[in-house]
Amino acid sequence: MHALIKTDIARRRGFIAVASMRTKGKNSSIAAEIARQISGKLVEAEKFAAKGMIATEIAQEINGSLANLRTSFYIVGNMRLDPDGHREKIREISREIARMSSIVKALLNVYGPNENFMQPVDVNSEIEKVLDIVKRKLCGSGISVFTELESGIPPLLCYEGHLKKMLLGLVRHSEQAMEKTAIKELYIITRNPGRQISICVEDTGAAERCQGLEMDICEQLAHRYSGAVRLRMNGKTGRHSAELQLPF
Repeated sequence: MHALIKTDIARRRGFIAVASMRTKGKNSSIAAEIARQISGKLVEAEKFAAKGMIATEIAQEINGSLANLRTSFYIVGNMRLDPDGHREKIREISREIARMSSIVKALLNVYGPNENFMQPVDVNSEIEKVLDIVKRKLCGSGISVFTELESGIPPLLCYEGHLKKMLLGLVRHSEQAMEKTAIKELYIITRNPGRQISICVEDTGAAERCQGLEMDICEQLAHRYSGAVRLRMNGKTGRHSAELQLPF
């Protein structure tokens, strides 16, 4: 399924390139409108693809917990256990239920109904919520995650869902860049320089990388808040950096 989505996205990218080239001709306004519409469809396709991948990962996590629960229930119901063994199995069941509950709660925090109105948003808190969702997948890919979140950052007036999508885009960009690297480290750093909030995602990935639709979405959303995304190399650490700058 993911392969089909990627194929469709690649095909539509080709359409955008063709439409863009035609903007030099007499039908430039029509071609530009076609390119705009296709670009919008691409953004939507990427959103669905990202949600599908996360849903698959969450399903695998919950399925693992359910398998452990089935085993524990079978042991409790069919085997003779001393009181200590019985209590230990009950504790194992409670831990698995709590684990599933935390996964679902984290998913709701990221994809809940939070785009209905603008509100002051705690940037560091939203970063933690996003990490609750993606950290399992990152760790499964061998990626170590580090955070340097500056305290006292003023709240950002925005739609929560927009901020989460931008964060997910930055993280996904770094994750893809580290697919073939030996050292896999991801750093999320927040700062408050002057009248703006800086969210910097750094990684030890490859120097040559495709920007991808995740970053396109991130840049489009940043522009809605008069912000920007800056890609650069951090000269002090040697890490690649994608910095989201948002005024407040």
